[in-house]
Amino acid sequence: MDEHRHEKIRFRRDEIVRLHEMPSASGQDRFVAEPHLRARVLPLLGWTLALVLIAICAIPAALFAFGVPGVGGERLRAEAEAALTRLVGIDIDAAIGKPRLSIDGSRFLGIQIDDVRVTGAKSGLGILDAGTIRFGLRFIPLLSGKVQLGSAGIEDARISLAALPPREGVSWLANIAGPDGLADPALVMQAVFRSLHRSFDSFELGSTRRLDLTNVEIVFPPELRAKSMMVQSARIEREVSGEIVFEALARVDGRPLKLTGSAARDAETRRIASLEAMLTIDPTLFEQTVAGPVADHQFAVTRFGGGLNIAVAGNEAADGAAHLSVKAELLGAELAFANGQVLKGDGSLAASFDAGGRKIEIEKGELTIGRSRFVVHGAVGPAPATDGQAAHYRYELVSDGSVLAPGGSTEPDLPIFARLAGSYDPASRKLTA
Repeated sequence: MDEHRHEKIRFRRDEIVRLHEMPSASGQDRFVAEPHLRARVLPLLGWTLALVLIAICAIPAALFAFGVPGVGGERLRAEAEAALTRLVGIDIDAAIGKPRLSIDGSRFLGIQIDDVRVTGAKSGLGILDAGTIRFGLRFIPLLSGKVQLGSAGIEDARISLAALPPREGVSWLANIAGPDGLADPALVMQAVFRSLHRSFDSFELGSTRRLDLTNVEIVFPPELRAKSMMVQSARIEREVSGEIVFEALARVDGRPLKLTGSAARDAETRRIASLEAMLTIDPTLFEQTVAGPVADHQFAVTRFGGGLNIAVAGNEAADGAAHLSVKAELLGAELAFANGQVLKGDGSLAASFDAGGRKIEIEKGELTIGRSRFVVHGAVGPAPATDGQAAHYRYELVSDGSVLAPGGSTEPDLPIFARLAGSYDPASRKLTA
């Protein structure tokens, strides 16, 4: 037993060999990299970012849960009524529910008001009935107790334009009609750019930078042929650059359409630097019955429709003159007559407004039906009343490159050089050529 007794062996510090100094560890240090500065900084940045995100989420949550110091229900109500007045543009009487804080999609916090009814202060007519109106609150001013609205949203509402007084004249069409009561291209241009200036001024005067519409019916005045427009969704917003962008999905008397565009105004000259808008109408067919025997109305239209794209561009030049142009595309057009004939084709139009000549210059109009192709240029505009003829629109079109090629015919294509002129009476809806 004595020969197997264990003994303790003590090593001095200088006798202990480090592992990396042993012969077997030779060359292994190249596989173990020293920790870089990035490895130590990245975790710190990650924790810092996490704390910032927590603060961003926690502060609005605390304001939503416990309220904003110095901002009570009456203050929110006053701000909401002031914002509605700016949106409508006239003095109003508003009956609104109790304002409360809510979550806004673009501004963290917002004011939500249910069951809103707005009437004209002078007329007493109902202007707006809305299920819900939301106003987004600007976050930084809110921390100091200041209420500044950054966005507005109207949902499940009905807006009556007939209850709003026209900007000029006694009717909504008075500002684009000349002395003869017909639409004047020069006045149309002025109305377009005046509306753009009014939009820019509204954004500059108030703090609201965005307006959203969801499920809103807009009822037109009786003098317009269209009865109403159902807006599924719409947005108009002023961006940081100062440009206004807008988009909308809607239906006008059952016809679906889409509107997109933008406008910019020069900060120094206060002129509209650019306007671009695109209106897209999905293909739609309309049918109507013919009263009386077909033999008496062989060329009466029984079905018509198609898709339409309209692009509008314009600006105000340095000399004060305004420019406005229109390009249109007619896609998959169909025209059926009572005698059974059906015409199908596509068309395009490029035109510009001539303010000095009170007319619209048609630079090029093209219609393709089968193998036939009709190309025209000319002008259309209002004409004053004369002896025996009321005020009307007159047109003059010249064709110098059209080709007539009836379908199924073996005859060669027939070139056409022609001039077409006539008038249209809007009162009787009579077209002469």
